[in-house]
Formats: sequence, structure tokens, C-alpha cells
Amino acid sequence: MVRRLARRLGFTLIELLVVIAIIAILIGLLVPAVQQVRAAAARSECANNLKQLALACHNHHDSNNSMPPGLPVPRSIVANGTATWQVAGTGDIGGIIPMGPSWSIGLLAYIEQNALAGRAAQFWILEPQEVAEANPQDNWEHAVLDIGAYVPSKTWLCPSAPEMGILFSSGSLENLGKGSYVANWGKDNWYSYKNAAAGMFGVVSWGGEVGDSVDRIPLRFARGKGVKLVQVKDGTSNTLLLSEIYGFDHVQDGRGLWTWPAMGANTFSTKFGPNSIGTDVMYGCPPDAASQAAFPAELKCTRNRANENVWASARSQHTGGVNVALADGSVRFISNGINLTTWQALGSRNGGEVTPSDY
Repeated sequence: MVRRLARRLGFTLIELLVVIAIIAILIGLLVPAVQQVRAAAARSECANNLKQLALACHNHHDSNNSMPPGLPVPRSIVANGTATWQVAGTGDIGGIIPMGPSWSIGLLAYIEQNALAGRAAQFWILEPQEVAEANPQDNWEHAVLDIGAYVPSKTWLCPSAPEMGILFSSGSLENLGKGSYVANWGKDNWYSYKNAAAGMFGVVSWGGEVGDSVDRIPLRFARGKGVKLVQVKDGTSNTLLLSEIYGFDHVQDGRGLWTWPAMGANTFSTKFGPNSIGTDVMYGCPPDAASQAAFPAELKCTRNRANENVWASARSQHTGGVNVALADGSVRFISNGINLTTWQALGSRNGGEVTPSDY
């Protein structure tokens, strides 16, 4: 008598375990690949944001014959070479120092933010106390102006950067929002604008003076007073225009504060390389180690509110480096390992350095 073997209707336990193991291995291989694709996409979007901001700078130059000014101040402050501190509106240098809006405000009309640009242009009408307090950065977040408490568009935010939900409040500034992009101030400290270390943005005279009449307030925007492309003697393809920044989500960390012309806020220097560890010296920094206990090592900073010997490095959360926009409008990715001499040369517009082509 011939016996028939029963047909097997399923998998054995061993076979199921093998299949599960194979699936787990495939997932383990795919997840890093997906993460890399997402990181590459975020880096590309970030580079595109810088491209848009660089084009906006060039459109501003076409309309006003200069880049937007970094920080407009009275002509005597520039002529005398006295301190041009970027924080207090009622400083101790001849009483009130009537400052103007920084470069980022000057770009609003060129990144399709006409409503915000219009409110900024009438700040002395919408907020009359601005005339007395002298420093627009102090009050951009006020309900009437409603400019500084948030970031104006996604163009100002890198998708790779950590979310900064805590508004900055410290010193005379309060409730100001943070973005991801900064302007090249030069290759040293805040004083870089005075010499061959100068970058593409700096302190300029808006043409008026302390005690000028109210009808001269619009001159504080200093249109046409910024750096002109013909002044970039090192070549626009060898000079940084913009880069990236990020900080820690802390009420006293001012890194990324887009309306404020201060080191680490909306400006940076090339004194140290991209993503340097613990080197930033800034006004917008928590006061001591205890208040920075939660900060990662690379974001540790030193507070300086005594003088202009301040600086901050370009920073990103892209693997290996930062995106930059050059003064010719092109965008590149710069490695953290770039030679510091080369990086500093890129930070100055008239330093006369020879910049290698393979950086």
C-alpha cells in the first residue's frame, strides 16, 4: 500500500525567522539610505534659499547701486572712528545714536515680503518712540510693526537647522525670532569693516546726524550706501556674501536673530573655520557656564558686552561643512576642513590674498 505524504500548508518557524531576519537587514540598510537622501534634499533646499537671498542682494544692488548696508549710523560716528555698538538705542556716545535698519530689513522687498518692507519703511510713523529710542532693532517685535517676532518666510530657514521656538530676549532686545542665514562681516571681529579685513557688509553712514529733524528719518535706511560690487577688489567669486548659522534654543542665545546686526545674529566672521568648536564671542550669549549647561560643545560661547571685540562662526547641521553664497551670486558647499587661511581670505573683499581655486 502506497502512503501519500501530507501537503505542507505553511512555513516552518525556522523559515519565518529567516524571512524576518532578512526583512530586518533590508530595513537596516534602507533607513540610512533614506536618511541620506533626506539630508541631501535638505542641504539642497538650504543652498537654494541662499541662492534666493544672494539674488535679492544683487537685485537690491541693481536698484540702489549697492548691497544693503550692514548697519547705518550717523556720519560723525563713522568719521570719528568711535564705537558703533549695535545694541543700545540710547548709548553714551553723544547721547542718542540714531541707527538705521540692518541689511536683512533692506532685503524684504526683494524676497516678496512687500507688506513687511512697507511697515519697516514707516517705522517712525507707526512707532513714534522709535525716533527717540533711535534703534529699530529694539522694537521690531511691537504689535504695530510686527516684524521681528517671527521669521518672514521659509527662505530664511534652513530645513536642516534645529527649530528655534524660543524668542530671544536679553539686554534691551526682546521677543525676536531667529533664522538660519548670516552676512559676511569680514575675517576678524566687529571692527573688520574699518580695514582690509572688511567683508561684504559693515557699518555705514546714513548721511544724517544726531539731532536731525524727523523728516530726515527715512535716510536711516542708507539706500545706496552699502558695499558696491566695483569695490570688491579680491573678486566677487573669491569673496563670501552669506552663509549659515544656528544656535541653541535658549532665550539668551542670539544666533540667527535675523533682524539684529550683531555677530552671530545676522552677521558672521571668518576668524575661525566653519562649525568651529566653542569659539563664538558675542553679545547674544548666556552669561556663564551654568546657563550653558545644556549647550553642546560646539555651541558653547563667551559673552562680551563691553566692546566690539566679538565674532561668530558660520555653522550648519549639514554633514561636513556649510553652504555659502559668494558675492557673484553663486552657491557652494565649504568643508569644515578648509584651510583657515583660505577661509579667512574668502572673508575679506579687499585683503589682496591669493585664494586657491580648489577650496
